[in-house]
Amino acid sequence: MNNLNSVLLEGKIYVDCDFYKRNTFGLVSKRFFKEDGKLQEEQFYIDIYINDKISTQCKIGREVRIVGRLKNVEKPAGIQSVAIEAEHIEFR
Repeated sequence: MNNLNSVLLEGKIYVDCDFYKRNTFGLVSKRFFKEDGKLQEEQFYIDIYINDKISTQCKIGREVRIVGRLKNVEKPAGIQSVAIEAEHIEFR
């Protein structure tokens, strides 16, 4: 059986490509849910890897929808992390 590696995310850019000096930007995505009758909000932050062609369009505060795949990334000090490698980006 083949393993599916596909991700669909929507959110806002909170770190643009100019900050990293490479083809990566930071995305913040929110989830709303009810707990004990109260509306709760949960945010998560993730790095998105993109190609050169659209890096100039990725500015802080811009809303995006991303289709991509999970990618294993090695951070400084040998720490392993997960990021998204974008295959399609739709600006909203």
